[in-house]
Amino acid sequence: MSLKRFLDELGDYSTLFRWGCIIVFFPIAISFVALLIYFPYKQALSWDFCNNLSCVNKFFSDNFSSFSWFGYWLAVMYNLATIFGIFVAVLTYKKNSESQSMVNHFSNLSLFNNYVTNEIQKLDYLHLSSFDIVMWYRCIYDQSKNGSLECSDEYSSLIKDYSELINRSNLLKTSGPSSGYSYKKHQEEARNIVSKFGVNFEEASRTGFKEIEDQMLLLLEKVNMSFVCSSKLSSLPEASYK
Repeated sequence: MSLKRFLDELGDYSTLFRWGCIIVFFPIAISFVALLIYFPYKQALSWDFCNNLSCVNKFFSDNFSSFSWFGYWLAVMYNLATIFGIFVAVLTYKKNSESQSMVNHFSNLSLFNNYVTNEIQKLDYLHLSSFDIVMWYRCIYDQSKNGSLECSDEYSSLIKDYSELINRSNLLKTSGPSSGYSYKKHQEEARNIVSKFGVNFEEASRTGFKEIEDQMLLLLEKVNMSFVCSSKLSSLPEASYK
């Protein structure tokens, strides 16, 4: 059995109980068997019954090493039981932490889903069918199941890429007709970026996509301000190209 599989099985409390019984009672069983073997060997059990103090003292004196050995095993058993108790406490804390992390994960996911859904329904050019909200959430919080709501590097990078695309298109558009600005190229790059966090738009005309993008940028700004508290997340610039 591998160490990983062994530790996974220890997560089951019934398995923990079985191992606890083995750890605690095995030394007792060994000690008991040893005493049964040792006493007849010393012929301690063949003595006549005696209840005076000298007999008791002689009995303990003759078998001092046996009782010392038994006391040693009791001390070992006590230490093992203590270690086992600490181990159980750590595993219990770990399982409780994992359970609480999952509760927080689903709670925040539900809140995010409701918020994004409500905001999309307020906008004329955006439709729920174009959004994979769970994928968007996972892109923002890639460690949510582990209890962390820190904005992921991937999402920060995508927002940065979108900001750079807008700035680049703004610059090209203001440079004049011969600048090389192409709304089709801009649309293709924009659609590619947002598709990586679950937003998929069909190709549209210049005017149609501009309306879609304006509302998408508005939604992104609201979501980022409401759910993403990170200094590494850049603010989206205003799109001045038409």
